[in-house]
Amino acid sequence: MRGVVEGLIVAWVRCQTVCRAEEEELMKDLSVRSAVVVQAWVVALKRRTEGATAAEYALLVALIAVAIIVAVTVLGKSIASVFTKTGSSLNSATS
Repeated sequence: MRGVVEGLIVAWVRCQTVCRAEEEELMKDLSVRSAVVVQAWVVALKRRTEGATAAEYALLVALIAVAIIVAVTVLGKSIASVFTKTGSSLNSATS
């Protein structure tokens, strides 16, 4: 009986070694496949033209926002004084 148990243990250890080697090989194959899939996805993204159009629109919106902020900052005080003078003129004209 002891010989049978020892034989089973030896077979189990050998199986574990072979299974680990097969598992490592499978993981290498899986990582290579994953890398190929990611690379194909990146290439497909580069070929899309819709994304470039959306990026151009986003850049245009950002530039318009910057132009508005600069205009309000630079011209804000002078525009406020024009409205103040106009308001004063209207108040004095109606009084």
